[in-house]
Amino acid sequence: PTPSAPAIRIFNNLALTEECTIRQYDAPVAFLNATPSKDTVCLPIPGYKVLDGQGRPMYPRLKKSLYGSVEASARWHEVLTDFFRAIGFTQMIHEPTCFIHKEKKIGVLIYVDDLEIAYKNIEDKDWLEEKMIDAFDMKLEGGLNNYLGVRYTKTEAGYFADQEERIINLAERLNVADPKHISNSPYQNVKNFNTATLTRDPKEIQKLSETYRFELPQIIGELLYIAKASRPDISVAVSIVASHIAYASAEVFRATLQIVRYLYSNKKLGMHITADTSITGVRAWVDASYMSNKDAHGYSRYGYVIMSGDTIIDWKTSHLPKSSSSTTAAEYHALALCAIETVHVSDVYKEMKEALTGIKTTLDVQLGINTETDDKIHIYEDNKPAVAAAYSNKGSTLQTRQMAARFWQLQELVAKGILSIDHIPGEKQIADFFTKRMQPGKFKNLRQFFVRTIEDIYPRIQEEIKEKKGTDQVGELELGDRWGNEDIPAG
Repeated sequence: PTPSAPAIRIFNNLALTEECTIRQYDAPVAFLNATPSKDTVCLPIPGYKVLDGQGRPMYPRLKKSLYGSVEASARWHEVLTDFFRAIGFTQMIHEPTCFIHKEKKIGVLIYVDDLEIAYKNIEDKDWLEEKMIDAFDMKLEGGLNNYLGVRYTKTEAGYFADQEERIINLAERLNVADPKHISNSPYQNVKNFNTATLTRDPKEIQKLSETYRFELPQIIGELLYIAKASRPDISVAVSIVASHIAYASAEVFRATLQIVRYLYSNKKLGMHITADTSITGVRAWVDASYMSNKDAHGYSRYGYVIMSGDTIIDWKTSHLPKSSSSTTAAEYHALALCAIETVHVSDVYKEMKEALTGIKTTLDVQLGINTETDDKIHIYEDNKPAVAAAYSNKGSTLQTRQMAARFWQLQELVAKGILSIDHIPGEKQIADFFTKRMQPGKFKNLRQFFVRTIEDIYPRIQEEIKEKKGTDQVGELELGDRWGNEDIPAG
């Protein structure tokens, strides 16, 4: 198992909240620490042949797991699980890749052979390091810096996460790294693709790949990773082109290039992960756009964003799995899907966290949300009938069994006091960002809630660096140099 992107953000968010220091580690030749669960034989090494007494070839039997074998990753995780349990760690139920030592207040998050460790006391960190080095020859990589393809820069309040280097490399490969070309929107236009020009013919799509000099699935795969790791602002645009990998046109290829141009023009944008000083816990915003692509299909696009304090934990944009008969039906269906994921994220969050502190966040002030203490998960929806339906008991009026199942599922969560569905004015519905293509002006206004540059968040950092260097030219890595990789607790 590997942790999800939301689990990684929750871990970092709560580590900062508890004023822990975060370090990262790597386990060299990790899989060789595990043994196969059953006898596994393989072909002999080329040039190395052994015969038995009767002249028949003999095959080697594996004593250790090898990279690429079916169960290697799972067996390695079992070894780590046994190791951490043996030294007093508790494995989380909702996130089995996370282990917490409740007495020493040390948290461990495992992504195959890459580990994050959050700790309060250096003595406890040294104790754990010594045991990991003895057991696995663990490599120490210092403070959280570059983890799973995301660069982390330490700030006064937490970490700034971005993928500037990956974006530059992608733009250079596609020959769109032109600093003179400034793009303020990932959308080529706000209209849907012309269905008359779309083709499923593999030969035609291959011709387009040769014309534009890139393979569509490969580039879209990389864009999907960037969108999910650190750039929610391209989620809708990437989702649109991703649905046309096997049903493409020249317009789809140009739209893909436009996303990369936008990323390159805004390569310094990223997310800020901070301590959760709020009293609200996990919250979510959800919205749906009724039949946003009615020329191609009857499914409505929906989107949601889940936050802890001012840190974005998770977001999604997709089409509903079935057509909706009205805007309210689409909004309610989206609300039910959002509730399922939000409850799961909240379960992970609550299990990792022992206590919350209560200071109103900047975002709450901007959006005018009441932050009185309660234990409910608040989901903000701008459709009043959908909000009313969540508190209604008239599930029998729903048209299909599928919608009835969603209705009663949400009803149960509301009735048990787990969820609170709150109405929010449409102009303050930030989840609208994930439901449709937008004009550049509106897009930029909503984008500030999700991604900003480190200079926007901490303008004085840039000024201090310029003063220190005595020049107006600031290198790409110098923002990281402002804090370095040493262990700096949050706050």
